[in-house]
Amino acid sequence: MYKALFQAMVEKGIPIEWPEMHKWHGAQKTAVMEHFVNANDMPLSMVDEIDSIFEDKLAEAYFAEDSKLAMIDPALPDFFEECRVNGIQVGLNTGYSVKIQQAIVEKLELDKIVDAYTCAALSGGGRPSPYMVYDLMKKLEIGDCRTVAKAGDTINDILEGNNAGCGLVVGVTSGSDSVEDLTNAGAHAVLDNVTKIGMPPSV
Repeated sequence: MYKALFQAMVEKGIPIEWPEMHKWHGAQKTAVMEHFVNANDMPLSMVDEIDSIFEDKLAEAYFAEDSKLAMIDPALPDFFEECRVNGIQVGLNTGYSVKIQQAIVEKLELDKIVDAYTCAALSGGGRPSPYMVYDLMKKLEIGDCRTVAKAGDTINDILEGNNAGCGLVVGVTSGSDSVEDLTNAGAHAVLDNVTKIGMPPSV
């Protein structure tokens, strides 16, 4: 996904180096585009052009017939079901657009295994702001942020969880940020897989 975003900006003439993408992991994608467009004194209309290229590249990567990206850990549905059976509601959030999020949800049939989902465009702001967490809390009628566990694989996920006041903020190393990155960002724990939450460390 980050490669698709990087390539879309490069194609529109933005002089960006790959290492500059790191701090934007987990952020709202249009916010990333706006930042680099503004930083290079380009017209804001360029954002829509970049976004169109990005979504085309992402759709090709995720939804091609032989794509390995649009798959989930086979243990995830059972983990979510175990959570829900035990009274723990499951929500998803993303920095993707509404269109891309909905396409991923439908392809992976995530709506059948979670209780709610939202994205930055629908909640008032992306990571590291807390608004997506608050939007999910509202949808799921959760009044106390201290009862929320937030998990994510980027520094901005961890900052989002802490900014929202979540009682548990878990880093997951299935993404591109390291144990050190996630720990330094303020994760209460770092695991190699989200399904390990609540499991003994030896599992």
